[in-house]
Amino acid sequence: MFYVRPHEIEVYKEPHETGSIGAKILDIRPLGVTVRLELDRLDGHGIVEVEIVREQYNALAVSRGDSVYLLPKRLRTFDEPAEQAHH
Repeated sequence: MFYVRPHEIEVYKEPHETGSIGAKILDIRPLGVTVRLELDRLDGHGIVEVEIVREQYNALAVSRGDSVYLLPKRLRTFDEPAEQAHH
């Protein structure tokens, strides 16, 4: 299992590097100096929340429904727990 904090994901309008993930913007929530984006991954692996600074959001000039590309800055890997035997 992988985990990435919402502020450790970079957002681009075009594919940036190998490994970038396409996503569609579902919701945009301004939160003071940051903006939280709710995104649906185009590879079918679910919803992602990303937090970016307002200056980056303004520079991206994106709206709900637009496609963007995500690039995690740091991935944390967790081992999934082994299934427990049923008695």
